[in-house]
Amino acid sequence: HQLRLATRQFSRYMQVMALWNLAKPLARSRRPEVAAIAMAASTQEWLAHFGTLADRDRRYVARVRRLVERQLGRQATAMHWAAAEQLGLPEVVQAVLDGPRRLG
Repeated sequence: HQLRLATRQFSRYMQVMALWNLAKPLARSRRPEVAAIAMAASTQEWLAHFGTLADRDRRYVARVRRLVERQLGRQATAMHWAAAEQLGLPEVVQAVLDGPRRLG
């Protein structure tokens, strides 16, 4: 599992990439709360530490957010998105690894 490996290796870049790559499959797997946290946090971390997002990356973020909104609604999605942006990377990683148990 990419996220566990990146965490064991203390690689911020690989953790961010793992969260980014997990967001859409999580949303498609009917885990929208976890998907929202993974996408919001990975986007924020990328912007803070690695640079800007390409147009295709911004479209990907929007696509994942729409998938989440279809399942949770706009208000709940915004709440999870904002909550993720307040967490540190270690907390986000743990929330994604723990899944709904941690978010509830």
